[in-house]
Amino acid sequence: MTTMTTRTLLVGAAIVGLLTLGTSAQSGNIQQAVDSAYEQFKTLKEGKNADYIPALAKVDPNLFGIAVVTADGKVYTAGDIKTEVSIQSISKVFTMAQVIQEQGLEAIEKRIGVDATGARFNSIIAVEGVRTVVGTGAPEMNPLVNPGAISATSMVRGASSDEVWKKIIGFHNDAAGRQLTVLQDVYKSESDTNQRNQAIGALMLAYGYIKDNWQQAVDLYTRQCSIGVNAKDLATMAATLAAGGTNPVTSRKIRRGDILSLNCFPMVAGYYVALERTLSAENASKEHLKMWETNCHVHDVGKRLLVPGAKCSDIAKSLNDIYAQHDLLKYRTFGYGHSFGVLCHYYGREAGLELREDCDTMLEPGMVVSMEPMIMIPEGQKGAGGYREHDILVISERGNRNITAFPYGPEHLIVKAKEKQARKLR
Repeated sequence: MTTMTTRTLLVGAAIVGLLTLGTSAQSGNIQQAVDSAYEQFKTLKEGKNADYIPALAKVDPNLFGIAVVTADGKVYTAGDIKTEVSIQSISKVFTMAQVIQEQGLEAIEKRIGVDATGARFNSIIAVEGVRTVVGTGAPEMNPLVNPGAISATSMVRGASSDEVWKKIIGFHNDAAGRQLTVLQDVYKSESDTNQRNQAIGALMLAYGYIKDNWQQAVDLYTRQCSIGVNAKDLATMAATLAAGGTNPVTSRKIRRGDILSLNCFPMVAGYYVALERTLSAENASKEHLKMWETNCHVHDVGKRLLVPGAKCSDIAKSLNDIYAQHDLLKYRTFGYGHSFGVLCHYYGREAGLELREDCDTMLEPGMVVSMEPMIMIPEGQKGAGGYREHDILVISERGNRNITAFPYGPEHLIVKAKEKQARKLR
């Protein structure tokens, strides 16, 4: 599972258990709890190192440190918080989060699944057991066991192995708040002995979970498991997840030219609606404006297509064509929209109404549908950032009625700071 022994696994337990204390707990009480746990368990000698990867058996079993990072960025430590061990299966969580950020939660749900396999983490029998349901929309797998995790790694987008790896390590770096590196001895040891994962990768390709190049997926998965982290890194990464993806220790302030997102998800008496808008701080570069305006154009066309008798799949294909004309289709995330209503009754897939290529539902008067195109341009490319506009519309007898009625686009949402704030941004 990880390079941690029973002693060092306590670090992870401390991170999860104490992180929930959040900002309501007194700082002194948290540090006292950390110190007390360290003193109580520092002489514990139970358990043994994992040895299914030879390098893991060589890790010093006496390493022991506890680190707690709260969601507001406070750090509490005891013992060894500097020695690095390989992150191993904890990396699965962050690559899964990266795929969700790029492509949406439904990408994981439809491609891999979110169900327990009922088998061990590297089971080949589990892969065989789900082959009959691939393509039904309900694959019985999840991204936190090896087959699903290798598939999730294969979903990180990039033109080459190096480009994909740059994104994976970058995501882990951001979560940890520093530049992480691969422990080469672990990577070599694991690469030399990962024949089981290679078999899993080949099977996941055969059954449609991995679309191509399973060898690359297995290699990158092996490399991400070999990233070196210390106790403080892990606590900071956990706190980043708890804080909704913002690193609470390093969180930088908004800078001029930043692409931002406004997200509002009100719920009244169980009825769920949403509003999302792209914004830019103070100004926007030529490339950012190009991406933003293209996404707004897709949004405009999409709203006009929401009329009675229109087929969801046809709408999706028409909007795909616009992105393709600008060579942006590869950066599209999510579907283009779905039904809205009471969450427990009439929503998205449960209602059979999604603006996707594989949904042939016809729009009818009275349906409540979103239009929410989004593209995510990878870090390091011109115009990098996420662009999304999101309106809710009611299908009428002759067209639709937009009940969001909130401005969007560069002409409205390049946000100027107040003078005092603007000086800080400069």
